[in-house]
Amino acid sequence: FKGAGPLLAKVSQLGDPSMGFIFFFPLIFAVNKYKGIKFLTTFIVSEWMNQIFKWILHGDRPYWWVKEARQDIALKETFLTCETGPGLPSGHCQASFVVWYCLLDALARDKTRTIAFVVIFLPMQVLMMCSRIFISAHFPHQCLFGFLFAL
Repeated sequence: FKGAGPLLAKVSQLGDPSMGFIFFFPLIFAVNKYKGIKFLTTFIVSEWMNQIFKWILHGDRPYWWVKEARQDIALKETFLTCETGPGLPSGHCQASFVVWYCLLDALARDKTRTIAFVVIFLPMQVLMMCSRIFISAHFPHQCLFGFLFAL
């Protein structure tokens, strides 16, 4: 991922769960009020479930694990790395799934929906997972679980 750091940091910032409320809800609501309300309800339930899963599963984050396991591994930390809560499942990956699914559902027409999901939705999910792994906020399995729990 050499040279991709700034892009991946921006992806992680844009995928912050707070952006679902601040940016994406008003956008989706402006496009379609009904789908905007559906998005908000789905997003709130998804965030609530994410917190429940984090409390139950309580997965370590990479920089916690390195210190506890006393491994001689140097992690590159960024200003986005220092998350304070448990890492399983990834809230960013779970939120990204809900945001991009609902946004494309509101914007894409029936004829272009499949293409939009393949061209936009899937790459955004991969970018979010790579972003969270790159900044050492999550292990790969935590990102995958965030994606799967959003289903």
